[in-house]
Amino acid sequence: MCDRNNKKVTVKLITFVGLLAALVCVASGLRIQFPTPVGTGAVHFGNIFCLLSGLLLGGPWGGVAAGLGSCIYDLLSNYASSAPFTLIFKFVMAYVCGLIAHRSVTSSEKSTAYSTVIRYVLAGVAGQVAYIILYCGKSFLSAIWFKQVELETALIDTAAKGAASGINAIIAVAISVPLYLVLKKALIKAGMEDALHLA
Repeated sequence: MCDRNNKKVTVKLITFVGLLAALVCVASGLRIQFPTPVGTGAVHFGNIFCLLSGLLLGGPWGGVAAGLGSCIYDLLSNYASSAPFTLIFKFVMAYVCGLIAHRSVTSSEKSTAYSTVIRYVLAGVAGQVAYIILYCGKSFLSAIWFKQVELETALIDTAAKGAASGINAIIAVAISVPLYLVLKKALIKAGMEDALHLA
């Protein structure tokens, strides 16, 4: 398998970036909010499409779709102050996912259907872990430095948000990988493999 993270820019590619960014934005609004000691946390479905962006478009372009879609949602909601962080964090999530999912496989490695699916799952998990580290780190530092809360309160708040992010991660990986596999077959039949990362 060749490295499919470097793609030629085409109209089809840009169209899919915009489409996935829109899906990320809409899915981010499907959420269940809950209070935390220093604000609110949420379980939502945006991360499903962030990972799907990385799987379909590869690291860089998947990151662009995920970051833009999530950032636009924040700007259109009550989270405008978090939009710059969201742009970066969601970009990283999809970028890591796409980079691992479509990395080069050397001639000494065996690429079976099973190993490929496992790679996709691990790619999704890695993307989610990268995001959770960034998000929880930002939440903790914000609580300590800007909101000036007690250390214990900041830790409880970060733990609550981390738990919600963990639930989001499980849901996102469990849905995005099978969804990608289904879409992959349909898109290959439609002749879209050159525009997307359908390795």
